[in-house]
Amino acid sequence: MLMFERSGVSIAMGNASEDVRRGATHVTASNADEGFAQAIERFVLPWAVPAPVAG
Repeated sequence: MLMFERSGVSIAMGNASEDVRRGATHVTASNADEGFAQAIERFVLPWAVPAPVAG
């Protein structure tokens, strides 16, 4: 929970405890339902900056 407070944006897995889910900025599916992949697709990749093309 301390990391959630410091990070500014936090993502809890759907199977996390109720306290963790309540303290998170976002909640994704459980680990059994590909929650990590869903979190990356929904909350990380949209903010990713493309790497510059060499050449």
